[in-house]
Amino acid sequence: MYPAYIEVAKFQKEEGAKRSFQWAYSTEKMHKKLYEKAFEAVNNDKDVTLGAVQVCEVCGYTLEGDAPDRCLLCNVAKDRFTAFK
Repeated sequence: MYPAYIEVAKFQKEEGAKRSFQWAYSTEKMHKKLYEKAFEAVNNDKDVTLGAVQVCEVCGYTLEGDAPDRCLLCNVAKDRFTAFK
């Protein structure tokens, strides 16, 4: 759905909406990787083992491990990430 929403926002020249949909789409791709890791563990009768999960408080970008110096989506500084362990 996000690619279609992005195209509509572009067509309507809604830059804020376009940016929001792009961020959400990129974040959902990262969520998918985390879900796949959990699914694989369950299928092997194990609990998933995750490192710290970092979430950018500005755009929602999510990753496992250490936060980058700057967010890969919205470019805010590392201190704008919240770690969940």
